[in-house]
Amino acid sequence: MNTDILEGKWTQVRGQVQERWGELTDDDLEQIKGKRKQLEGKLRERYGYNKKQAKSEVDQFVQEANGRATKATEKVQAKVHEAQDMVQTRVKEAQEKLQERAEMTREKVSKGAEQAQDEIRNVVPEDVVYVVDEYPWLVIIGALLMGVVIGLLLGPNRS
Repeated sequence: MNTDILEGKWTQVRGQVQERWGELTDDDLEQIKGKRKQLEGKLRERYGYNKKQAKSEVDQFVQEANGRATKATEKVQAKVHEAQDMVQTRVKEAQEKLQERAEMTREKVSKGAEQAQDEIRNVVPEDVVYVVDEYPWLVIIGALLMGVVIGLLLGPNRS
């Protein structure tokens, strides 16, 4: 955590500064506002540190804060990776379920088509198929005759 970050994160770090250096008052912390030089000055004033000692104390604090920030970042990254892995696992499971359902549906449709073909074969006897295949002219003449008979029966009466 450099000086800029100390200023930028002052509201988060302020409580840690007060914990570490309890003799600093709220007014002191308001005056410091995250500025490194002011913090060093207040430490010299309240604790009697010399300039080198105050700088060393602040350096140590900043280094510890950096370590905490790094650990927090690592934890967040680990959680993000964990969540990504979980999402990938769930997507994979969903894809597998969809594939299973698609295969089951294909099987059901195939069986239904086979059953429909069997039913059609049962409805049309093989003899009829044989006659149509072997004597198509006979079928045509029979169909014409049937059409004429039906037409005469259903047609208008001529009286």
